[in-house]
Amino acid sequence: MKYTLYIVLLAIILNGCGSQEDKTSDQTNTGTNVNRQQISIQTSGMTCTGCENTIKSKVKKINGVIEVNADHTTGVVNCEYDANITNPDAIKDAITSSGYRIRDNQ
Repeated sequence: MKYTLYIVLLAIILNGCGSQEDKTSDQTNTGTNVNRQQISIQTSGMTCTGCENTIKSKVKKINGVIEVNADHTTGVVNCEYDANITNPDAIKDAITSSGYRIRDNQ
């Protein structure tokens, strides 16, 4: 019984500790005419890794977003996207709709 409990507990821990980025597939098109662009967005309101995950989760839902990283210590959201599919305004809208602010120097 103890052995089974340990296995179940280990499975729960390993499943919960997986990186969210590993579980999210690339939502951009797979054609050869991908127009990769990068943007760094200064934000305010992020205070922890939970805030980072909230922003990453929301921005990754945008079709055309290739990769997104958020850092609460610097307040920067870096995003790579396909400019044929989406644009910086859509990314900024996703951040603000998550409850965070875009700094004015954008």
